[in-house]
Amino acid sequence: TGDQTYTSNSAIPLSNVIDRYTMLGNPFASAIDWASVQKTNLSNTYWGWDPNMSSTGGYITVSTTGSVTITAPFSGSTGLNQYIQPGQGFFVKTTAPSPVLTIREQDKVADFNPLAFAAKSATNTKAGSIPLLAVNLYYTSGANKVLADGVVAAFDAGFSNGVGAEDAAKMVNSAEALSIVNGTDLLSIEGRQMPQNGDAIPLNMAKITKTQYTLQIFAKDMAGSSAQPYLEDGYLNTTSSLSLTDTNTIVFHTDPTITASSASNRFTIVFRSYQVLPVTFTTVKATAKKGNVQVDWDVAMESGIHKYEVETSADGNNFIKVAAIDAKGSNSLESYVWLHKNAVNGTNYYRIRAVQTDGKTVLSKIVSANIDAVKMEIKIVPNPVINRQVNIWLNNAEKGTYTFTIKTVQGQQVATQTVYCEGGIINNRIIINNNVRAGIYYLHIMSKKGKYVQSIFIE
Repeated sequence: TGDQTYTSNSAIPLSNVIDRYTMLGNPFASAIDWASVQKTNLSNTYWGWDPNMSSTGGYITVSTTGSVTITAPFSGSTGLNQYIQPGQGFFVKTTAPSPVLTIREQDKVADFNPLAFAAKSATNTKAGSIPLLAVNLYYTSGANKVLADGVVAAFDAGFSNGVGAEDAAKMVNSAEALSIVNGTDLLSIEGRQMPQNGDAIPLNMAKITKTQYTLQIFAKDMAGSSAQPYLEDGYLNTTSSLSLTDTNTIVFHTDPTITASSASNRFTIVFRSYQVLPVTFTTVKATAKKGNVQVDWDVAMESGIHKYEVETSADGNNFIKVAAIDAKGSNSLESYVWLHKNAVNGTNYYRIRAVQTDGKTVLSKIVSANIDAVKMEIKIVPNPVINRQVNIWLNNAEKGTYTFTIKTVQGQQVATQTVYCEGGIINNRIIINNNVRAGIYYLHIMSKKGKYVQSIFIE
């Protein structure tokens, strides 16, 4: 009980060296509010270990700016927040000589958070009303989606685009790590002025060891921004438009034999004014029409655009090109239509890739349309595929010939087989050559009733 003061000369001393960290513990048998704790010559940020991160736990950054507290990663699955629990350890950072931290009786709060110690899902992230852009890195473990790490860019007219008091340094995890690069500093939270044309947020990835990851990017209170964010992929040489109102999901793959696919600087978020874009997608939509899907898109200012490529996907993650349409080359509003005949039963996902004359590309948002599925049941057992054996099981199959073809994400055929069915159940096995690399593939099933596509993962 009673106010607890920490200095460089206290029993538990704070480091007197600038940019050094000191690990403390909450001294009370009560939660404390980090936002109200008095700090002198210390960062407004604390760093703590969260058991909910990745498969081994990881560091969470909690930063207070004015009346707003921001947590990175900014996700409902993190376990730490601005309320430091009794028994919870945390790091503070010295910003100038003679640091002082005073945890007072009035800092005690009744906000109990058991998730600071137990690995469970949570919804305790608090961020106030400040505009921000959050980037989270996920991977899949079995049927589970695992949050590996995340960063936050927060925007305010009083912030500086350089490294300042509103920024929080990155404390690197033992597994996958994501950070924002500002000069020579790696940050988990970066405070910036409102984005303008030409601004960039370089991302840094570390310890990327898996073949597939997902970037989840979403904005908060940024709908009125005068600049549009784009994600640039330096490895694929693509530019993807990022929505300021919806969650953006970007699946990317790495190849252990290609260093650039897992390069630390592969991704950058850039901001551009609408007036200087080579093309602006004003509308993109997909509509189901009697077994087909009509894809419509409207564009403005298609300066320097050579063609548009329509890409489709069965799962919303892995896309293949199915059509190419020459651009009209207009500086005014233009409309395009393409009909996908005999679309896949179920949900069909589409996006448009605008190809510039210099080879660079701009991606539209993803849209979808649903084709009523037939009653035939399709299973791949197991999936992921093991021992190079793709076991295909079809129930309620109609009489006729069925062709099974396995293709890469790029559309290259790696195996094919044709069987005849009298109707009912089909049990079929395709053996994959050992020279086929592990990764995502598509199984195409062709019959007189149409075409079915299902993604598979070959281990």
